[in-house]
Amino acid sequence: MKNAMHDMTVAELAAGLKAKTFSATEVAQHFVARAQADTTGSFLALNPEVTLAQAQAADARLSSGTAGALEGVPLGHKDIFVTKDFPTTAGSKMLEGYRSPLTRRWCSAWARVVLAWSPWASSAATNSPWARATKTAPTAR
Repeated sequence: MKNAMHDMTVAELAAGLKAKTFSATEVAQHFVARAQADTTGSFLALNPEVTLAQAQAADARLSSGTAGALEGVPLGHKDIFVTKDFPTTAGSKMLEGYRSPLTRRWCSAWARVVLAWSPWASSAATNSPWARATKTAPTAR
């Protein structure tokens, strides 16, 4: 059995949320704290207030039985995806501060956004935990 939420698979997190082993708010708090403690420079944007509000809304849907399959499972994504509450820079300084006027709702079965991240290949200065010495992309495991 895995002890930490960050060691759980998406399926394990979803099952734990459905079984009410933990709440979406607890999951969000865990992942926000991990992102805030990150020292790799991988995260471009983190919005704890929005994240926790989304988690509380997910908890309400989980309680009412209207939740999608992955409701409450946090999602971090590359910043090439246009989202309402996070900047979209595509790793470019030219788009720094850009916020799209468009709002795209994720599929109702999908998770809520926790953060936007910068992969090792972006122009942002990152320190990949998988390739600290070489500064190259990690190989498939």
